[in-house]
Amino acid sequence: MHPRKQRHTTQRIYNRIRQEFSQHTIGRSTVGEYVLARKLELGLSHRQTFVPQSYEWGVEGQVDWYEAFADVMGERTKVHIFCMRSMASGASVPPRLSTGNPAGFPGST
Repeated sequence: MHPRKQRHTTQRIYNRIRQEFSQHTIGRSTVGEYVLARKLELGLSHRQTFVPQSYEWGVEGQVDWYEAFADVMGERTKVHIFCMRSMASGASVPPRLSTGNPAGFPGST
């Protein structure tokens, strides 16, 4: 489905063709396809493709961890932050902070 402005433009072109060339029959969808093709040829329009993603509950998650600096009790301290969220619901677990160097953290020994 075209955005409202394009739908209006195509409809106006279709109405004008029917009015000026009433002896010829043409379908509204034919005009719409032609208008879209011409806009694409002229670089005036582009289509965006959206692929909705769906995940099964409890199967997929996203995890990020990183180092940052935070003021802890008035002292600048390096902290390790761990964030996780469910891909199905988008809900996130509150970030976990550590001032130690947890095993498996990038750069840990």
